[in-house]
Amino acid sequence: MDLEEIFGSLKSLSDIADYYILDTSVCGFSILPRGQELCLKIDLARQNKVKSITLKNALYATETFMEFLKDCKNIGTTRIVIKELDSRIKALEYFNKAYDSIKRNCRSTNGFEKTSPIEKEKTMLKSIVAGEYEITRLLKFRTNQGLIPDSLRYIEDIVITANKRTRNLKNLNDERIIGESIYNAFLNDTSVAVITRDNRFEEILSRTQSLLSRNLAYKELFDFLQNGKLSIILGEERFSLIYNSGDFK
Repeated sequence: MDLEEIFGSLKSLSDIADYYILDTSVCGFSILPRGQELCLKIDLARQNKVKSITLKNALYATETFMEFLKDCKNIGTTRIVIKELDSRIKALEYFNKAYDSIKRNCRSTNGFEKTSPIEKEKTMLKSIVAGEYEITRLLKFRTNQGLIPDSLRYIEDIVITANKRTRNLKNLNDERIIGESIYNAFLNDTSVAVITRDNRFEEILSRTQSLLSRNLAYKELFDFLQNGKLSIILGEERFSLIYNSGDFK
């Protein structure tokens, strides 16, 4: 794991847009590459099957991510992501309670009580919970509070309609993230980039532009996106620009 490389690749893209929107897949300890992230299955906590190195990595990622947010003040997110982060914090709290219920097993050396490894892990987990809460609080503060619900819903509906044939739309969160990103860019006449690990975002934006291009009623919004106002940044261990709305043909 090299978080410096991950964050370095993100900082190298600081001139791509005026404002950046984070997907849930890159927030907090989720910034860790797949396979290294903290799995919040309650049974793992209850059975003490959480590896110490996993907690160390998650705590380091949470702390490093918070510093990254403090340094980059033009990074925020959407209302849907905030809801997902709130749900993750609840899951973290349940996970923490389950882990905290494991009996303490301390060893004594020369009459001095020694903190057991599990106590250190409990402390790390509590710090992760606190860190993720602070990250969510900061992102809530930065999330656009001046949204006009009807106008936002109008653009979200366009995105959903453009993508309704591509999947079983039980979960519309990805479409709503793109919808709110377009809305933020259009409302503020600014350039926006979405940072994600989900390769669907490029397809969602492209299909939305395809729908806009076929209806004169959407000409103003289509022309706005054709001016390159929305970008998709995708990555795993390194992030890069994979699509700009101005590339649509």
